[in-house]
Amino acid sequence: MRIENAPGWLFALLVCAACSAQTITITDRGARNMDNIASDQHGRQLTIAGLSGITWIGGDEFLSVMDNSDKIVRFAIRFKADASIDSVKCAGAIALAETRDFEGIAILPGQKDRF
Repeated sequence: MRIENAPGWLFALLVCAACSAQTITITDRGARNMDNIASDQHGRQLTIAGLSGITWIGGDEFLSVMDNSDKIVRFAIRFKADASIDSVKCAGAIALAETRDFEGIAILPGQKDRF
């Protein structure tokens, strides 16, 4: 049996082995309440609920998708030096062309308007 791209598989195996030896710690930095009303690009108000997935788009700007909807919510999140949240402010919403059960969101590198 011949293994295609054996050096690539060996590298991937070594990376996985190195990663499994690390200890990961999550520190609770608290929680913050945020706005629950936003307006989309058409000026229509919506209630923010059921957020899934969040992505950083630069600076203090983040986007999150709403479950079972056609909405993306824009937030400004500021952090303190210890990584705890200093403030959260809703900066509006974006209505998409169709409703789906979106579970995640990502931005193409260098393009804040493509997700």
